[in-house]
Amino acid sequence: MTAMRLVLVEWASDRVLGDTADFAKDSAEWADCAFREIALEQLAVVAARLFDESRGRRGWRYQFACFGRKENTTYEIFTVNEEEEEAIFRPDASSIMQAVITRCAYAGFVRRKPPEPRIATLPNTKAA
Repeated sequence: MTAMRLVLVEWASDRVLGDTADFAKDSAEWADCAFREIALEQLAVVAARLFDESRGRRGWRYQFACFGRKENTTYEIFTVNEEEEEAIFRPDASSIMQAVITRCAYAGFVRRKPPEPRIATLPNTKAA
């Protein structure tokens, strides 16, 4: 059993960021998602997080939506049709966005929020 394939596109651009067949292929978590057949909304969030972690970004928060306000930290999510099993939509390939639009289905988007900044705590000092 294989997990549904997703393609992540940078919001407000024509730039494909990644294909789960490429960046998540060796992930035990992604394989577990396939086994459990989790919902698309959850799968999209896992894909966004795995993509970010593959680029060294950790601790972000994610939320899937079909409609609503998008921000510059949003990933557009497309599902790959079963007929496209052989194609891997690699970033920066020529005409890649056209291929995604014509061969894949738009599923929604994942909003990403960066980690909250950590506030340093001062040592507890007793008044003399």
